[in-house]
Amino acid sequence: MILWPTDLDGAFQGIVAAVKRGEISQSRIDDSVRKILAMKASVGLHQARLVDLDQVSHRLDKQENMDFAQQIAEEAITLVRDSGRVLPLTKLLSPAPESETFQAGMKPNVQVVTVILTDTVRGDWGRAFEKALKARRADATVFLIDNSLANAMSSQILQAVKDAGKVVVAAYVVPTPAKQVMVKGQMVNSVGPGRSNGRVAAEYPRCRRNEDRCLRHGKPVCGAKFSQS
Repeated sequence: MILWPTDLDGAFQGIVAAVKRGEISQSRIDDSVRKILAMKASVGLHQARLVDLDQVSHRLDKQENMDFAQQIAEEAITLVRDSGRVLPLTKLLSPAPESETFQAGMKPNVQVVTVILTDTVRGDWGRAFEKALKARRADATVFLIDNSLANAMSSQILQAVKDAGKVVVAAYVVPTPAKQVMVKGQMVNSVGPGRSNGRVAAEYPRCRRNEDRCLRHGKPVCGAKFSQS
């Protein structure tokens, strides 16, 4: 499946040329098309291609659908490298409640520092990740920043990263169709953090030179402004 190509005809011809050169087999193309058609048929799109927009929320906002979406998201995470042996994080839960009406929170420390880069801290991006992380590491220090906060908080964040036992960086950015950047003299599609968030991400490897870990969430993208260290 070709997603958001800046040159649709060029992308199509590139696939055709790859098949002719033997780099991609025709059976592989057929298998992919068959999967797409089977998925469409499973929801009746081979008979009725239009949907009632007023019924979308009613049909999708069901617990089984949310559970399935969560399962897909979890299975889309691939650990590519972890030479610093950061993962998995050791569990550290909050102490038992002192009473039914009061529970003392665990004070954050620098054992686990998490930096969440997002387009806007006013939205929901990264909040579910923060909640899940805190459920496993109640003592984690979490910085959730966007471009409006990155410059003001960069010194504090980078010092925490430098002092941390383990560091987790999560980037939440909205892909933009046909967005391009220059990579080695060529224009390519990309998604990446904004300018200020990008500077924080670029400074990170200088604080953690001896560690190397890489997580991939979902389909691979060319991330602009992320350090290549």
